[in-house]
Amino acid sequence: MHNVAVVYPLAFLVRRVLYSVALVFLFAAPVFAVLALLGLTLAMLGLVLTESPWTSRLVGWQHVANEVVLYVCLVLLFFCCGPELSAEQTLALGWTLVGLIAALWLFNSVVFVLAGLSYLRLVAKRLHSLYRRAKLAKAKS
Repeated sequence: MHNVAVVYPLAFLVRRVLYSVALVFLFAAPVFAVLALLGLTLAMLGLVLTESPWTSRLVGWQHVANEVVLYVCLVLLFFCCGPELSAEQTLALGWTLVGLIAALWLFNSVVFVLAGLSYLRLVAKRLHSLYRRAKLAKAKS
């Protein structure tokens, strides 16, 4: 499958629809909803790892990290669907999920800043190259 430009956005849309359905039915059939999300997350992780749709290695690793953290969060959520947990266990699990999401947010923020700085470096190189060409053309004439 080498039509990642078509498949990835379609998978993104299907994933969001399944998330919505899972959230609606989370209380009626929690195990099924979480298992469906786990399967979809594994499928997306497989797509990201096999097709590598991004030219930047940093962005590729960012997507892999996002999928792995989402999978870990869903596995932790799956443990909530089992036997009744005490209030302390539920609180600990909730704060673990909050911590994972906060760490992922921080990681994504750092990647965005690094990607922006890389882009600005490329723009500066391009402008410097254009300046040197104009200066050489002016010197020749």
